[in-house]
Amino acid sequence: MRAQQFAQAEQIATHVLKSNRTDRHAALLLAHALMGQNRGGEAIAALERVARRADDGEVETLLGALLCGAGRVTDGIAQLRRTAARRPPYFPSFQELAGQLAKAGQHDEAISTVEAGLALAPESVDLKLDLGRLLQETNDIARAASVLTAARDAAPGRPTFSTSSGGS
Repeated sequence: MRAQQFAQAEQIATHVLKSNRTDRHAALLLAHALMGQNRGGEAIAALERVARRADDGEVETLLGALLCGAGRVTDGIAQLRRTAARRPPYFPSFQELAGQLAKAGQHDEAISTVEAGLALAPESVDLKLDLGRLLQETNDIARAASVLTAARDAAPGRPTFSTSSGGS
């Protein structure tokens, strides 16, 4: 995958899935390989099979994202809501759900989603960054600055907060 040999990765994953239709790793590999070829929707069925057999936040989050990407936004957001409600939480599901809600113009709900994630993991710099960006998109600049400053202070060496030219 790092070499961007998506077609080869797709072939390997497809071969494994022929012998074990619910192999988690093969389904994830297939999804990422197809996403690299702008064909992510073709991995939905494989991910659905894996998601039905086990509680797996990573699989469920990717499934929700692919559903949204395939134009099935209502199904994708519903999947992401279920995943974000799981316990223990899988925090990337909060981020993906918030992103999809924001794309759908539901900014207040996107902000509430990230805030719910932060209530469970107040130290999460990634969630703070997402909240700051969402607040900035809704022109709540003062609150965005406060949240982003708190995120920077929590992770002072993180490249995201680089102050050199070309940084964020």
